[in-house]
Amino acid sequence: MAAKTVARPNIFIYDTKIEGPDGAQLHDKAPSSTVDLAKLVRWLAGKGIVSPTVWLLGSELAEQFGWLAHRDDKEATGKLIRDDIKTAFTTASTTPAVEKATYRFTVYPHWNARDKPIVEIVAARLGQLSDGHRGVLDSLVTDDPMAEIVHRVNWVTTHLKISATGPAATLGGALAERIWNPAPEPGVWPLGTELEPTRFEPSFAGAQPDPPPGKKIVVVDQRKAVLAAMGTARLGTGTPTAMPGHEVDWHSKTAPATVVDVVLPALSYLAVPPILRVHRLQQTDNAARVPVCTTTVKQMLAGSADGGLGMDVDDIEFGTAWVFPQTSPKLASWTKAMREAFTTAGDDESINVMLKEIYQRSYMQYSLEHTAGTMHSQPTWPGDIRADVRCRALRYAARIYRDHKLLPVAAQMDAWYYLVDEDFDTAIFDDDSLLNGKYRVKEVRFHDPRATSRDAAPAKATAPAPVTAPTPTPAEADDGARTGLLHRIFGRSR
Repeated sequence: MAAKTVARPNIFIYDTKIEGPDGAQLHDKAPSSTVDLAKLVRWLAGKGIVSPTVWLLGSELAEQFGWLAHRDDKEATGKLIRDDIKTAFTTASTTPAVEKATYRFTVYPHWNARDKPIVEIVAARLGQLSDGHRGVLDSLVTDDPMAEIVHRVNWVTTHLKISATGPAATLGGALAERIWNPAPEPGVWPLGTELEPTRFEPSFAGAQPDPPPGKKIVVVDQRKAVLAAMGTARLGTGTPTAMPGHEVDWHSKTAPATVVDVVLPALSYLAVPPILRVHRLQQTDNAARVPVCTTTVKQMLAGSADGGLGMDVDDIEFGTAWVFPQTSPKLASWTKAMREAFTTAGDDESINVMLKEIYQRSYMQYSLEHTAGTMHSQPTWPGDIRADVRCRALRYAARIYRDHKLLPVAAQMDAWYYLVDEDFDTAIFDDDSLLNGKYRVKEVRFHDPRATSRDAAPAKATAPAPVTAPTPTPAEADDGARTGLLHRIFGRSR
């Protein structure tokens, strides 16, 4: 099992001063070179501050250290910095190893002592080194970036009790490593190349409609939809085994997590409105064979009043089911810690923005290739979570239809778009709860004759045809660090 993550002491270096973990000033002058930086780390060790994370926040530090000789070349700049750090930390008795992770450089006594880092150096002002997300350094909301970064770093260290370095997904992973006991073994994707994990259980996605004159669009969505689903989804761990799908006890409350081949009947045959399809690839006039998870099978069995298809098990055409040996809400404790973090953050906008990115990016990383071979490689989990979000959305839409005879005209992940008269009272759309996963009115859009958005489509009171475009492939998703990945997977940021 991987070692538990440990929060290291943080040292903050500005252009004109050095501050310690408690905010106290350690020196009124910053290092003028990488050699001076190495001397500082050795001095800190003598003071009992061992294996620190050094945050280079000053805007002039990189220039002073001579790190900007190749400003327009990321690879050359990264190599220069790594080599410079290695030289600075080399002594008569130690030839260190330096591990580079875009803008972060960790120094070890040698490669066989990676559990005993000397220091981690964060080049916080060299954003050009990074192709993607940088955790506490991203999406800042104040006019004082250095103070905001320090605030976030100390908050993560104090309240999440993990190191604050790395992308948001890394922070979420570190929190999981601290919480999980036992940690799951690396997950298995049972479908091979037949279907990529990022295409498993795709979310709803459609054009955002514009209301015609005299109408308005009411956009409703779930509060922290993904976080809510991460806490309730029953997830599979271990190596799945194959069995005929009809042999699984789908009605059981403890039905195992599966990846199972099913035929989704044509919606017209079931008299189900297309907008309330249980899967993005379910079609209006034709049956469709797709792999789904246990949550979707249960939604097929649910009655139409609960947003299901009202089918009997004997009516479903099953193929092979890959059944996981262990099924549990594995992310429940992690989600509880995140909910508590939001509560602690209160109205702190900077921390709330950071926490949202942590759970969003954490959810996505489980099916991405860079986690392969680790406890964070759980290829089926994101699809299970998307299905959980979708089924909660279907139950809501079915209730609104049952009680008020209103159907959405469009859907994006957990969000529904309702077309109503301008004077329509939107109070019916709000759930009487502030809990995550409950619905609220997110936005109301009125007719705008000047609207020219090429992404917008005129709203109609009839449900749209099913959307069949796939979710991104791993090649498109890359390592989960490119701008817009949430939008490409979900259609909107959740």
